Amino acid sequence: MSGRVFECRRGPIPGARIRATAEADLSRLDVAEPTTFQAVADQDGGYNLPLPRGLYVILALYDGYAPHRESVAVREERGQDFCLEPAARISGRVVTAAGGDPVPGAEVHADLPEPDGLSLIEAAITDETGSFRFTTLPAGSYLVSARKGSMAGTIGKPTDVVSTGQVENVEVAISPGLTIKGTVKSVRGTPIAGARLNVWPRRRGANGPRTSLGVLSDPSGRYTIEGILADDYTAMVWADGHVPEVSKLSVTGNTAHDFVLSEGLTIIGRVIEYESGQPLPGVTVQVRSRTPLPPRVTTDATGGFELHGVPADPLPAVSVDSEQQTHISTMAPPAPVRDGRMDLGTIKLLKVDPNKP
Repeated sequence: MSGRVFECRRGPIPGARIRATAEADLSRLDVAEPTTFQAVADQDGGYNLPLPRGLYVILALYDGYAPHRESVAVREERGQDFCLEPAARISGRVVTAAGGDPVPGAEVHADLPEPDGLSLIEAAITDETGSFRFTTLPAGSYLVSARKGSMAGTIGKPTDVVSTGQVENVEVAISPGLTIKGTVKSVRGTPIAGARLNVWPRRRGANGPRTSLGVLSDPSGRYTIEGILADDYTAMVWADGHVPEVSKLSVTGNTAHDFVLSEGLTIIGRVIEYESGQPLPGVTVQVRSRTPLPPRVTTDATGGFELHGVPADPLPAVSVDSEQQTHISTMAPPAPVRDGRMDLGTIKLLKVDPNKP
């Protein structure tokens, strides 16, 4: 992908950064470091960003400008220009509602309402005086909220800020928030320790998982999430060897909610090269399912793989993809299930012929 980065209605922006992140990674809470590619614009604002085929979220960034965000499908060579507007700024401080004391180390979010939901634009951490500052915001009407530990709060109404404008002295008062608590168990009633639970406001839509509150269940399967504001939430829980579960929660007070996880299937197999019969390590194998966090692994040195916690109904297909695009991707259909295991056997991938389109 190549193109130019320039200030809207003006000239090029040398040094602007173009960052492409694999769209599939952004919605997966089990991916700590999403796959990201980056390029820097030259003196004429031009950039060239080599990318494997796929779906990406592209960010064009430069200090003093609002980032430009766009979802792009890369299937062939393509041109893409980016127009950046000068940024708006919001600054203020976080204090305790009880005494007005500054709160250092609080996490502050600036959220911009959009037609498809409330999207996180930027996050900041308050300094030792409780102060925060957002310097790269698009113009808009922002809801500013803050949280630290069990304390949470938000401003009473959205703050309007125009391009190149600045709003100062925004004060966010935080007080003890609400809690969501409960247990995580298997369908057999056994407590599940170490299950990961995350909640985020439903209005954040696809951006929610990356801005969520998360905890682990204790040895008895119990969990507590503190510092919650009254809102409608999406809650997700997953644990090794179990099928993830998603629930919708309307939180108006302290809320109790229990999760029951099914164990799912184990899928095994081996990936080799069709022409040579050699094993293919590092190939991505992923369950194609509409369930959250469909299992995904890479093949080991022998080309082998194991997928755990796979939903059994309906039986899923499995995609096999070469990340380096040296081999042609394929889909492996379901195989018979015996004792909770599905053996896909040997999957053969054809080499890509560089002389063919």
